[in-house]
Amino acid sequence: MQETFAIRAKRTVQKVAAIGAGLGMVGATLMSAVALDTTLGDYPMPFIKAKKFSNVAAIVGEASAPDDNTALLDVLSGLEQATSVSKPGSGGTTSYGGASKTEDLQVGKALNDSSDGFGTSVDDDDVDGFQDTTVRIDIDDVSDDYAVRDEIRFGNGCSGATTLTGNSGIESPIVQTGLSYDRDEDWQDRVFITLLKQSVCYRYTFDTTLAAGNKLSSAKSTDPITINFLGQELEIQNATNTTLVVNSGERFDLKAGESVQVEGKTITLVSATSSNKVRVDVDGVSEIIKEDDEQIINGLEIRAEDVSDDDGIDYDAATLFIGIEARETFKDGEEYIGEDEDNPVWVWQLVNLDGGTPVIGVKFDLALDSPEEGDNPAYEHPLYEGESLCLPRDYACITFDSMALDDFQKYTIETGISETLYFNQSAADSNTGSITKRVMELSAGGDADSGFQTGDFSGIGSGDRNLDTDTILLAVFNGSDGYTAGVTQNSTLAFFREEQDGSDAIWFLNLSGAPGGHSGRGNVTDRVFFLDYKDSLIPITANWTDSMENASNCGGVAGGGCGQLMFMLNESAAHGSSDFVMSVWFRPKTSDASSLDFLGTVEGTEDTYLFYGTNDISAFSEDTRTPSGIKIVDPDASRSSDSLEFWIPADIADYKANIVVSTGGKTVSTDGGDSVVTDKAPQIQTADEVTDLTTFNAILGGGPCVNSHVARLKEVTYPACGSASGFTANEAIIELMDNGNNVALVVAGWEADDTKRAGVVLKNYDDTKVKDAFKGKTMVTVKGTTMDLSSIDVA
Repeated sequence: MQETFAIRAKRTVQKVAAIGAGLGMVGATLMSAVALDTTLGDYPMPFIKAKKFSNVAAIVGEASAPDDNTALLDVLSGLEQATSVSKPGSGGTTSYGGASKTEDLQVGKALNDSSDGFGTSVDDDDVDGFQDTTVRIDIDDVSDDYAVRDEIRFGNGCSGATTLTGNSGIESPIVQTGLSYDRDEDWQDRVFITLLKQSVCYRYTFDTTLAAGNKLSSAKSTDPITINFLGQELEIQNATNTTLVVNSGERFDLKAGESVQVEGKTITLVSATSSNKVRVDVDGVSEIIKEDDEQIINGLEIRAEDVSDDDGIDYDAATLFIGIEARETFKDGEEYIGEDEDNPVWVWQLVNLDGGTPVIGVKFDLALDSPEEGDNPAYEHPLYEGESLCLPRDYACITFDSMALDDFQKYTIETGISETLYFNQSAADSNTGSITKRVMELSAGGDADSGFQTGDFSGIGSGDRNLDTDTILLAVFNGSDGYTAGVTQNSTLAFFREEQDGSDAIWFLNLSGAPGGHSGRGNVTDRVFFLDYKDSLIPITANWTDSMENASNCGGVAGGGCGQLMFMLNESAAHGSSDFVMSVWFRPKTSDASSLDFLGTVEGTEDTYLFYGTNDISAFSEDTRTPSGIKIVDPDASRSSDSLEFWIPADIADYKANIVVSTGGKTVSTDGGDSVVTDKAPQIQTADEVTDLTTFNAILGGGPCVNSHVARLKEVTYPACGSASGFTANEAIIELMDNGNNVALVVAGWEADDTKRAGVVLKNYDDTKVKDAFKGKTMVTVKGTTMDLSSIDVA
């Protein structure tokens, strides 16, 4: 699992949802845990490894007070400082970017779209903060400067080849809705970005061909090649075609007697013991390390290089690489540093490292194409609005920032509405010649006399074309009504608009089914009327058949007529298909061929009535959305009520997602020319949001009275308050406990202020008093009356 939860909310806190096994399984797992092999004296390990958060979850109780949250914020603040890495400068200010580039993409468009998207890659020409510089390689007698740059690539640009178009089979991330993607109702009405394996990658590119003798495979410990990879210095010791040997620990140039802090431990270069050996002490444990070799000392791996020995120790010195692993070999396709071994988010991409144009980078290794993902707990779904996908160490991020439009108008379709109808304006004005029918009504939820336009084709009288209204009515007539198209058994579908003052319904169009003996579908007429909201003008096509002759067009049901309204969403050009049409079926009652009382073609059942293209979505029990942005509300409930609600955006042609590529995800500060980079702490969750605690190195705020996970670990029944909690008044505990293959740190007190004091202690974990109190223990008590560390007792 990536330690920094690479998909994060940009504007609002996104909490990791409940994952893994049920709570019943958690208890069983905890009871079988192995004994602790670490103590508080090792803190901030194992929560921090290799200067990064290591699979950490910060969890307050379901019933915690705000002060418990404050305590965990203090704990995370201290841990974040433990990730600090100082990058020596040259007296200037270091900047890691902070710039961005935004593209607006329609649904169905890929991020690498050449006209509307980012193209195949994003580099320094697009966003400040990516590298565009030179690197010097000096091996033996071959030395030169080589042009390099780094970039994010999409789709084909992430192929193993060195060119941007190597493998046309790699799909770029794509903006989607459920109806544009796989017709799965579980997507609901969201817009999302699918991310398949290798769809995004980071590449460190040599723009100048490496000379013989200066290739990555030519590197050696005495002549390494140093590059800035993902914002971190990477010292390459050697390489083969697809493997890379690097000094991965933090580098320190030390003189005898000098000390540094790494992973919460003090490392001291004691002295050189010969021209190629040094003695190194780690928190009181010392060993001798040979030059160009590694040694594990007190839990840290240390590599020694460039040993300098002189008479006495005044001028003894060495370069030390210090970390959980000081020297590593990475292979093409294996997990990147800090990633989960079984389900990594990012894996190495290492190709042609012994050639003149090496490929060195990382690529995305998950397939996020389902609304419920389970491979890596940090990724529960593709990218939703407000979330980001970030490279390791937050070097750069891709953010689904927002939708370009958030302005919608409601429309409803209802059947069985009793309405008085007039066949012309004069009849309405004189209130004569009316007929009352049960009709299908389409109404707009905006201002009066807006939301629809009557059609503009020749079948509509010139005086009735392109008139604004807020309601369209559909009614069925046949010979028994005294109003017909003139052919017995040939029913007529008539269209009415409400008068401009909303009082009367006025006829403007007839559609007749195919006459007896005529084959075909009957009347299919474009532009009968329009949905009209701001810049959206959606033509409606109507199809009306005499189902006595054309039962196959009405679900095989004969009798009286059958209709279909087709919403022409004009998406064929944008999305590559003419199939994107929303259609609604209806027909008269069997017992009353002049009444429109239900949706679908079969009366008295929850029938098929709603299609998107050729896909039946009538039974969707979730809201869904078309690629043009139309939100269709719970089609299944609408099927039961024989009515339909939907919302259209202010401009279907401009329904687009704002996608941002930015650099500078890390926190950077400068001091005297040096920059300090810290890793991002995870966001705080509540106990009911994490069902399998053993998935994480957990930091738990609040006692068993408010936090069910603490109650489980302490083997009391939640909620256990007062004396039942096992806690002592006016005290807090800091306790390290077994948690499956991980650990749990309980930070809890009798009162909220006691818990806050424990947070202050952990925030200052490197204070001498705290270190002495923690050494060799798995639990300490915390007492005091203030939040000043100097007056807090830790024992």
